[in-house]
Amino acid sequence: MRKRRIDYAIYKGEDLLFVGKTEECAKYLGVKPKTVWQKAWRTHENKHKSKYNIVAIEVD
Repeated sequence: MRKRRIDYAIYKGEDLLFVGKTEECAKYLGVKPKTVWQKAWRTHENKHKSKYNIVAIEVD
């Protein structure tokens, strides 16, 4: 069974700012990798208002 790969897209409003792996996005935002995952989950759940929206993308 192949491990799935997740990339993240960082948006500010409608504008796409960055796409990359967890560590790359964390470096771009200046946060820890765990924060990227948490913000992506909160964006998905629509519970977190932030100036950036992070969306998880499953890559084949």
